[in-house]
Amino acid sequence: MSNTEILIQSLNIIQSKIKGSEVENTSSYHNLSNWRFPHEIWRTARNVKNLLIALSFIGLPDFQQNEFRTKAHKIAEKYSFQGEWASVEELLQLNNIAPGQIIAWYLKTHSPEDWFGDTLRRCIKIMKSARTYNPYLPSKHKVRIPERKRGYDDKGSLPRYDKLGKEYYAVPDKEKTVLPDLNNTPFYPTWYNQENENLQGEKIGKSHFPDHKEVTTICQEKKI
Repeated sequence: MSNTEILIQSLNIIQSKIKGSEVENTSSYHNLSNWRFPHEIWRTARNVKNLLIALSFIGLPDFQQNEFRTKAHKIAEKYSFQGEWASVEELLQLNNIAPGQIIAWYLKTHSPEDWFGDTLRRCIKIMKSARTYNPYLPSKHKVRIPERKRGYDDKGSLPRYDKLGKEYYAVPDKEKTVLPDLNNTPFYPTWYNQENENLQGEKIGKSHFPDHKEVTTICQEKKI
């Protein structure tokens, strides 16, 4: 099964499974509406990776996708890109996040059985959990007031400061990377844009702006 066949079959499965959910037609929502996902999704690298894959199929505006990608990057950076967080960072560094490119990246290290058997099912579950909200409306949740108390709960838990070595106070430098900007990345592949430009050129035909040499020739012929 080719990547194109896997993509077409995946799109058909997703469309049949997300009917009735808010992500069925993201373009029908106002631009002021923000999207959010359950908090438990951000707790594990596996869920965050599936969320990033799901975002490529949902089709949210670039600025909203950048918000989720930035949050995922900060969490992966917190864990120093160790373990499965390394694959999260690898996914974040892709310059093209179109569904076909995401599937091609996934199939480099996984089989189609893994994709249809587990990953796609989890991604659909994440898609259906997405909710919209208006950030400009006042929150209906009760405001939590912090409780004030005197003293600390961990009295005597630390040894004397003069008994600790310098390595106790040293903070290791964490590895940092920069995310690619989605606003400068075309959603459609290069070959599609080239064919579209050729098609538009055929429609225009001879209706183009003359250059300086053509203008000079026309003026000489008409003795302007």
